[in-house]
Amino acid sequence: MLAIIEDMLMFAAFFGVAIWYRKRPKVHRPAMVVAATSLLIAAVARMTFVPPGAGRLAIWSMPILTAAAAEFRQTRSVHPVYLIGLSVCVVRIFNVSIIASTAAWGSFAHWLFGLMP
Repeated sequence: MLAIIEDMLMFAAFFGVAIWYRKRPKVHRPAMVVAATSLLIAAVARMTFVPPGAGRLAIWSMPILTAAAAEFRQTRSVHPVYLIGLSVCVVRIFNVSIIASTAAWGSFAHWLFGLMP
């Protein structure tokens, strides 16, 4: 449940930034790359042959790392949106593994699901 909420918030935030700055390609492009990458977490989570944690993080963040490397090669700098997106990916992976296993989150998720008919 926590992972689903975080996935939606991450996508919505970066997609919202991309739409807001659609006339500025230098901001729009990295925001769209990070937004699209946030959608890949469900696919990466189903890769049972990849070790959880750092292995899945490496695969999941590969589009961001590739786009940042290409930009660095061209301009000798990396746009901050790539760095923010990468840090959100790292926090999100470890946040889910820490928070989702607590009893407090379990009781909150149970209460939240109880609201649905």
